Formats: sequence, structure tokens, C-alpha cells
Amino acid sequence: MKIKRTICAIISAGVISAGLLSVYAYEDMSANLQRIVDYYNNGYFYEMLDEISWARQMDLSPEDIAILDQYEEIGEYCASNVDAIYAEFSRAQSYCDQGLYYEALAVLDNVAATYSLTQSQWGVWSAKKADADAGIERWVARSSAELNRYLGTHHAGVNYTIDVDSVTESSIIFSLTAVRSDGMRIADTDRITASLSGRSGSFNYTDSRGNRGTGTISLGDGYIVVNVNYTSYADWAMEYNNVTFYV
Repeated sequence: MKIKRTICAIISAGVISAGLLSVYAYEDMSANLQRIVDYYNNGYFYEMLDEISWARQMDLSPEDIAILDQYEEIGEYCASNVDAIYAEFSRAQSYCDQGLYYEALAVLDNVAATYSLTQSQWGVWSAKKADADAGIERWVARSSAELNRYLGTHHAGVNYTIDVDSVTESSIIFSLTAVRSDGMRIADTDRITASLSGRSGSFNYTDSRGNRGTGTISLGDGYIVVNVNYTSYADWAMEYNNVTFYV
């Protein structure tokens, strides 16, 4: 969970300063305060808390005690969450290493929503998000190049034709035509949109003869496979049984 808003702002901005206290009782107090700040800025939160405990032994004003209370709340929050935060950073990196960039982004988004990060932790978070974003850009570019080869008109012998208008990882828009061996057109379809999962999908269709049915389409490495089955017969129904179009 996140710390309260005023403390969260200090943590995120990394603005703890040794100059905030007005202690005059001991000359070495400024060195102690600087150690508190240095420990915080370097992520040594348990050492920061030890220094705060030591500082409380000084002759402090009520204002100074209030500021140390705030520092201590910051230190306790950071110390209690640092292991969980870096475990999530490691999990995001593991996803990136496996090429699972969207999963890495989901982990990082959850970290940002769940925890109040220090300035240095935001630096780590930003670097890992940049890695995930770059990975997604590379994946999208590679995927688009692979999918573009399915576009256009493809034939399977003289009997079957598929026209692919557009294709993404999630959908494909296409139409089908079937002709007899004598060249007479049997039927064709309007544009069909099929949702894809793992580059395979199913669809419903109505052809120009009034036949209606269902079908499946699969995108392989250099080919498209189509099956159709009519569920309502009118006339000259298309028969696509594992028809393969090479692209």
C-alpha cells in the first residue's frame, strides 16, 4: 500500500534535506542529519532508522521532533517495502528476458499503483519500463512484417480464391470465392471478419447463393488454411475442406 500523500511526495521527489532541522544542542548533529539523508538517498533504510534513533537522544525542539517523526515514517515505509519492490522489478526483468513485454508492463504498472517509490526506485522503474516499451516496439514491427505477407489475393488451384484485405494479431478481414472446374463461379462471400487467437479463428458467412454456414481460418508459416461448412443450404454451396492457400 502507498504511504499518506504528504510523505509520498517527499519519497517520490527525494527531497529529504539535512537543513530542515534547527538543532543547536550539539555541534555534530549536522553530521548525523547528513548521514540520515545519505542513507536514504542510497537506499540504506535500516541504517537511516538507526541514525534517527540516535538523533532522538539529542536535546530537540518540538519542531525538530516532528520532522524526525516524518523521517522515521518514511524510513519505516521504505524499509518494509524495499524487498517487495525489488522482487517485482526482478519479475518484470524476467518477463522481458523471456520476450513477455506486455506482462512486464503489467507488473511495473502494478508497482507504480501499489507503492510509493523513492527517486532512485523510480529510476529503476523507468529503465525497466523503457526496456519493455522497446521490446514491444520491436515485436510489433516484426509481427507486422510477418502478417503483411498474408495480404492480397491467393489461389488454391483453379477452384478456390481468398482475398485478404487486412490482418492483425487479433483479426482478419477476407472474402472467399469458389468456381467449378469449367470456370463457372459457384459462389462468393462478402467481406468476413474473423477474430484470431494464436492466428486461428472461426467465422459465420453467407454466400452469393444464399447459403449460410460457419468456418475456420488458420494462418500458418507461409500459408492459409480455410474450412467452411454450410448450415443452411440454398444452391451450389461452396465446399472448402482444408483448402490451403500458399502466400
